[in-house]
Amino acid sequence: MNKKIRCIHYLNQFFGQVGAEEEANFPLVFKEGPVGPGTVLERALGSEGDIIGTIISGDNYFVENKDAALREIEIILEKFKPNLVIAGPAFGAGRYGLACAEVCRLVQKKGISAVTSMSTDNPGVIEHGRELFIFPIDGVTSMKPTLEKVLEFGKRLVLGGTIGRAKEEGYMPRGIRVAGTAKEVGYKRAVDMLVKKLRGESFKTEIPVILPNKVNPAKAIKDLSKAKIALITTCGLIPKGNPDNQVSRDPDRYHSYSVEGMTQLETGKWEAFHSGYFCDIATNEPNYIVPLRQIKVLESQNMVGSVHPTIYSLAGVNGAVANAIEIGRGLAAELKEAKVDGVLLTAA
Repeated sequence: MNKKIRCIHYLNQFFGQVGAEEEANFPLVFKEGPVGPGTVLERALGSEGDIIGTIISGDNYFVENKDAALREIEIILEKFKPNLVIAGPAFGAGRYGLACAEVCRLVQKKGISAVTSMSTDNPGVIEHGRELFIFPIDGVTSMKPTLEKVLEFGKRLVLGGTIGRAKEEGYMPRGIRVAGTAKEVGYKRAVDMLVKKLRGESFKTEIPVILPNKVNPAKAIKDLSKAKIALITTCGLIPKGNPDNQVSRDPDRYHSYSVEGMTQLETGKWEAFHSGYFCDIATNEPNYIVPLRQIKVLESQNMVGSVHPTIYSLAGVNGAVANAIEIGRGLAAELKEAKVDGVLLTAA
């Protein structure tokens, strides 16, 4: 057990202390030693090893140049020869989560141990959750204990320690079944569960059933020239100054704004307020995220019957599924009452 841990940490531009969303196109770089949250890992490692370096990449840069970014990382791995790579935590950030997942996939293909952390509904989990060891994380306040847990798990991967089931270790289930022996035979366990159910007592099934939410699509609009179309955005459009106190993430309601008599959204009167992308472009041209000008042209050409005089806005980043369902129900009821035939939804 004298093997030293040589760990490389992957971070995005924000946690890599480069900048916020305005630096999302920051090219991939390697810095020796820990950066930002990597200092937590360094302290936790103590004399057992080192954070030999940190890979930092802008979220946009990675997802838009994935193949090139992975080639750069491959060169770094060959040069510095880590035996452990930790990515993130990415929390609910979709681009960051996907990047962490892709980095870990590459690392594992190279025979190097890899662990990451992100929210359970992050796209990185949805895309690659079955392939990786991913530890769930909630808010930023849980970063330190989560990183320590990730590191402890990663050390055992490197040193060859026993890896238990997801429920025991704390990582997200990967859908892998392992043979084992239960204390009671199957029929007795089944009857015990049935009795508890009939009594109204709590019980836990051995085969969790997770049913996906299904939404039946509406029928296609037969004739757009007679249709009433509404504009909705999850890109966080707000009137200048944010008079309604719209939030930039984690929305629990939508906001409605009248555009009666307008043919476009005027620059200077609107802005974008969203924590998931660089907002300056949309602030300088609000029709970019709510294409009122464009759809009004279609209306004038009789290609669209009419445009609903109210637009709807929220910042969709990191939204809870339960809140999203309630927001959708409220919007649907309002649109139905207004006899809207179709919706043009723009998202970041």
